[in-house]
Amino acid sequence: MGKRSRSKSSSRDRKRSRSKRDKDKEKDKDRKDKDKDRKKDKDKERDRDRDRKKDKKEKDSSDSEKDRKKDKEKEKEKEKDKEKTKDKEKEKEKEKDKEKEKDKAKEKAKDKEKKDKEKEKEKEKERAKKEREKEKEK
Repeated sequence: MGKRSRSKSSSRDRKRSRSKRDKDKEKDKDRKDKDKDRKKDKDKERDRDRDRKKDKKEKDSSDSEKDRKKDKEKEKEKEKDKEKTKDKEKEKEKEKDKEKEKDKAKEKAKDKEKKDKEKEKEKEKERAKKEREKEKEK
């Protein structure tokens, strides 16, 4: 009897399974490589996101710091303006007081002038009286 046909088929099966195994190993390797690549990509993306967030935070903080500085400068300007207006108001008050003093001085001068005129009239009356008396004596 010759070779058994069974052995032929089994060797064929072995060959097929070996090539299948090789293909499966290759597929596994490819899948693992793809997984590694995906993981690397995810890590890179995560790092990029982290860097972006960090940069944004730094920018925001620097922007807010600039805003705070601007606000402080505005407040200082407001304070300066308030001081200037207060000084101007004080100057106006001083001017008003000076005007009042001038008006009072003018009033005093007028009053004095009136009194002087009245005294002058009184003196004139006295002189006229004395002259009349002298006229009567003559």
